[in-house]
Parts: sequence; C-alpha cells; structure tokens
Amino acid sequence: MDNDFDSSLMLWRMLAGPATAFFTSFIMFTVTAPLVMYVVARWRAHREPVADPQLGLKFALHYFMLVALQVLLGGAALLIFTLLQETGSDRSTYIRAALGLMTPAAVVLVAQLVFLARTNDAVMTGVRRLFLGYNLLSTGLLGFVGLILGSEVLFSKDGADAAGHAAIGMIIVYCGAWAVLAWRFGSLVLGGPKAAAPPMMMTPPAVMPPLNRD
Repeated sequence: MDNDFDSSLMLWRMLAGPATAFFTSFIMFTVTAPLVMYVVARWRAHREPVADPQLGLKFALHYFMLVALQVLLGGAALLIFTLLQETGSDRSTYIRAALGLMTPAAVVLVAQLVFLARTNDAVMTGVRRLFLGYNLLSTGLLGFVGLILGSEVLFSKDGADAAGHAAIGMIIVYCGAWAVLAWRFGSLVLGGPKAAAPPMMMTPPAVMPPLNRD
C-alpha cells in the first residue's frame, strides 16, 4: 500500500505554486502590517482624552502574542495532519517538527499573557482591540483557505488522502480559533459600556484648604 504522504502527489504539485505564493505573502503581511498598526495606534492615542503611558509596551507584547499564536496554530495543524497519516518513517519527523513549533510558541504566548496582566491592558483596551481584530482577520483567512482546500479534495476525482488530512487539520485548528477569536472580539467590542475604553475624564484629587492659624 502506498504511503499516504505520496498518495496525492499530483494534487500537491498543482497546489504547490499558489500555496507557496499565498503563505509567503501571508508571512510578509504578518511582519509588515504591525508597522502600519503602530502608526494607527499612535494616531488613535493622540485622539483619546487620556494618554496611555504603556502603549508601546503593550503593542510589543501583543505583537509577540500574535506571532506566537500563529506559530502555535500552524504546529497544531501539522500535528493533526501527521496523526491522521499511516505509520511510516516520515511520521515521527513531522511529529517532532510540529512539537518543535508548538513548544516555544506556547511558552512565548503564556509569557506575554503574564506580562500583559501587569499592564493597564484590561482598562485601556485600544491596542488589544486592534490586535484582536487583526488576529481575527489573519486566522479567519487561513481557516477559509482550509475550507477551500477541503472543498477541492471533496470534489476531486482522484484520491487525495494527504491533502484531505491537511484540510481536516486546518479546518479543526484555524476554524476553531476563528470562532474563539470572533467571540472574544465581539465580547470586547459589543460588550456594552464596560467594554469601552478609558474613562472620558479623570477627576484630579481634591486639594485641602490651608488651615487657619488665627
């Protein structure tokens, strides 16, 4: 019996060019888009009545959270894809590669969450909303790609076990993360007055009148 990794060679050759171009563009967009987001965050901060002294720190923490999350999701999709394959010499290699991606990504993600808990991110949510929206966009895009790949495999005449397993991994991981991020973003943006950012006015402390020594 042929190995599942080689069973859909023709389909992989057909999709290799577009897939490489897409993922290269996605990586470049992930790296360069935060530069624009930083300008937007600074512009929005100048329009707020209260300045955010931790904007730069929170932006850096959220950026590394974004990268760590995408690496973690990619490793999880690779792990599911590999576990669905038949036992073979390449299986352990792919599992080690997936765990090699997921382990440092999980450590970085947890570390950023711990550091963010020590900032004013829960009160001044401008940076968090910006990155949640971007994360929702990028993760949803990859989830949509997984749905397209699954549809191509479903309607393909030839057997494509490996491509089908890759589609299953992407659908489970990215579509699941897409739903969770959409729920979190909706709760933050549409959660009522408590979800709105900082108070419009800050009342200065009261000044005690001088004591009359007479």
